[in-house]
Amino acid sequence: MHGSKILYILFIALILSSCDKGINSVNNAETVTPGRRDYVWSVDTLKIAPYEMFLPTRIWGNSPTDVWIVGSGTSSKYSIWHFDGAKWRTDSIPRNIDPMALWGTSAVNIWMGNVNGAIWRFDGTQWSKFGDYKLSGYDYIALNEMWGSAWNDLWGSGFAAHNGGLEEYCGALMHYDGNQWKFASIPTVRFMFDQIRRQNSTGKYFLTGVQYEPTGNINKVYSFDGVRLQEIFSSTTMYAYIMDLNGEVYFSLGKSIYTYYENEFHLFVDLSSTLFPGARRGRSEKDIFTNGEGGLGHFNGSDFKIIYELSSNYRISDIFLFPSDVFFMCYTFDYNSGIVIHGKLKNSVAESH
Repeated sequence: MHGSKILYILFIALILSSCDKGINSVNNAETVTPGRRDYVWSVDTLKIAPYEMFLPTRIWGNSPTDVWIVGSGTSSKYSIWHFDGAKWRTDSIPRNIDPMALWGTSAVNIWMGNVNGAIWRFDGTQWSKFGDYKLSGYDYIALNEMWGSAWNDLWGSGFAAHNGGLEEYCGALMHYDGNQWKFASIPTVRFMFDQIRRQNSTGKYFLTGVQYEPTGNINKVYSFDGVRLQEIFSSTTMYAYIMDLNGEVYFSLGKSIYTYYENEFHLFVDLSSTLFPGARRGRSEKDIFTNGEGGLGHFNGSDFKIIYELSSNYRISDIFLFPSDVFFMCYTFDYNSGIVIHGKLKNSVAESH
């Protein structure tokens, strides 16, 4: 099952997919300015050849004029796209890649992780393979996400499995120290890690993901202090997302957002009366975006609203934010193209002309 079926499982899981300072962060939310919604929107299509398939999976940008998208499909020459502020382009170079992870720290230091265990790096000029990795006892690893706080402190999260299928697999966590990628020493858990974020106030890392079983998926959250890996949330019905807001970690569990401190979840806001499906990205506690039913959703601290409507044929796969810009990428059910929608706040549009 090492191929299209595994990629499909990963993609669906991805889409569905503090201490005292944490308390202060919530209390100080009253002084935070609500996020604006007066965006000017533009739409771009990532054009590929007829009868080809493309699944955009991750987006990362150094600036609104330097944005990258990776994905997977029938031809690897469409797997990497770049936006220069005017147009999306792919270099059309075939590579042995199935990208699922993307993160960078600057325009000349961008990393990409793959289903096939390869890690690639962009140095400002070209993409090149940094290395191939396997966890001992398994045939391959798949990295679902990369994240980091500095050029010499990057993490990759995913899982290791055998070529025959997913009857036996375990979570895989990797770290880059500025010199090399190494597997973190963690207990063996039957789990596919997805997101990873660090809580600045405690130094702990939190990971979300899914335990895939033939009878149904189990969504979980783990905490990791560098030694101990501890399960802190489990649900067969609610998918968990992590947001990094000003260095603190917030958890979107079902239709509510929580903080986590003193080894407990604490409710930040209950949005169960709205169409809120779970937070994905945010600039602050009052400027949070999500792939809502019907389009791009936004919570401004007071209410939740769809600020860009999409037809039922489209689903949002990832979101990336800048101070005045939001980029979100979509896939269509026929899988023949990717759509990127770019929103720019009105005052910034005027300033750029």
